[in-house]
Amino acid sequence: MTKKKVSGQTIAIIVLAIILMATVAFGGVYAYYSTSTNKVSGKIVMATLSIDYKYDDPDTPEVEGVKGDSGESQILITNVTEVVPNEILENTPLIVTNGSTAPIYLVVFYSVIAENRLTHVPVVDVKTDGKKVIDVGADKPGSEWADYVFMSDKSGSINIMRCLVTIIPQNKSEITVIGSNGLKLHKDMNNDYQNCDICFTFHAYAIGSNGFQFSDTTTNAEKCEQIVSAIYEAYEYKITI
Repeated sequence: MTKKKVSGQTIAIIVLAIILMATVAFGGVYAYYSTSTNKVSGKIVMATLSIDYKYDDPDTPEVEGVKGDSGESQILITNVTEVVPNEILENTPLIVTNGSTAPIYLVVFYSVIAENRLTHVPVVDVKTDGKKVIDVGADKPGSEWADYVFMSDKSGSINIMRCLVTIIPQNKSEITVIGSNGLKLHKDMNNDYQNCDICFTFHAYAIGSNGFQFSDTTTNAEKCEQIVSAIYEAYEYKITI
């Protein structure tokens, strides 16, 4: 048998062919891993939350309330003398105008300052008093409101606030917090309030409702805790009332 010699030119051709094959293979893999889709762009429009108090007394200039995220107001009461617990107060309605572009939960923090009319010394801290002081119909069957006591130590000290919370998302242009003649002192008020002047203050905040995922088993108390906690965090734990 005769052995054929492989010339140097042949070897060079073989080496070049191997290099070419390797280049094609690598190039195919590289092209596969570097493929991309066409660029797609889009945008979202954030909702605007806007609330304010509507002052409904026709004989009084509209000076109460602050434009923007929240407003502070004192409700107008006409029968102000010799009032007893469970007596309906002749009050103007407390209404929040809602200019939000998305559904909201509304939280109305309130304070009740009871001061002895002779000594002018506050006699009851209604935030820590276990009994309710006002009755606006919250917590009753069919009510959209819950009366809630919120406690937090996120600010560095324990902060206790009372509030009315909507447990159903709101998208109405006007949200009635307290209806006309819908406010009364709670029937469970005790004797500590005798001979006292009582002042009510309300401060409203709103938060988008779509950010919460409540189920059918979520209790009203759990809803209130999550809603108020989110608002408290959004305002850097500086809400006071």
